[in-house]
Amino acid sequence: MVDALFEQIRAFPNVRGCFVGRRARHGRLTAERSLVCCVERKVHRRELDPRQELLPRRLQVRMGRRVINLRTDVIAMPPLEVKVAAVAGPGDEVATTTGRATIGVALNHPLHGSVVTTAGHLVYEHGEVGEETFSGGTAPAVSLLNAGTGKALTGRVRRVVVSDKADYALVQLDGGVPHGNLYNDALQLVGIHAPSAADLSGRRLFVLARDRPKPTRFLGYRGMMAVGNAGLMRNLIVTDLATIGGDSGACLIDDSWNVWGLLLGGTVTQGVAYSVFTSVLVPMVLESSPLA
Repeated sequence: MVDALFEQIRAFPNVRGCFVGRRARHGRLTAERSLVCCVERKVHRRELDPRQELLPRRLQVRMGRRVINLRTDVIAMPPLEVKVAAVAGPGDEVATTTGRATIGVALNHPLHGSVVTTAGHLVYEHGEVGEETFSGGTAPAVSLLNAGTGKALTGRVRRVVVSDKADYALVQLDGGVPHGNLYNDALQLVGIHAPSAADLSGRRLFVLARDRPKPTRFLGYRGMMAVGNAGLMRNLIVTDLATIGGDSGACLIDDSWNVWGLLLGGTVTQGVAYSVFTSVLVPMVLESSPLA
């Protein structure tokens, strides 16, 4: 009913919108319900042409089964601006002086607070392994690019782990910039899934890469294989090849928007190419709170 009324009143000059609210009198809201009409500029009634520009004092509005007479009210409201925050989350890009990777998930870490994850090998030199926690000015600086807005952000690496069981880094954003488990600031990720034998029936998965979600097929879990220069790695999730350089750190999800793992790279075995992921459950959730 309000939609129909808006179509009726939008013919009046200066009207830009309306809503059912409370009537204002002398600058204060009263208890009287009214149809509040939003105009760019409020003009006194005596300055308006009564034949063309005067809004009716009362209009009928249907509320459920009831039809009530609503008093109209007018407020000045400038055109609305859409405020888009630069949210850092899955699918956004992380860059250091040596390379680029993709943000995987956001975590509420018990020691480092709100952080986002990316590939650990982005922080370490090529083929280097280790485990390190940074503080203050010793933390490596990184830049982040929001895929939705194109806005550049900055942050610091707080922790990096590259070992036979994990490959990830925790990045804390500067200045309290908002971030969360959103893909391209739209898709809300909901939880964590531990793959099992029940998932081996050709289940379709998706990699939240920077340019687009990439479909892939789940092939196995608890994997052990040599990946790049990192040597033999364990606790891996294996899918059909679906990724390219720069996708490292991207999260692997199912069609229920649960996170399975973080991309660490690809490998070729007997002439067949695979994408390989570190399971999020091993060990990230052991040291972190659930998804932020």
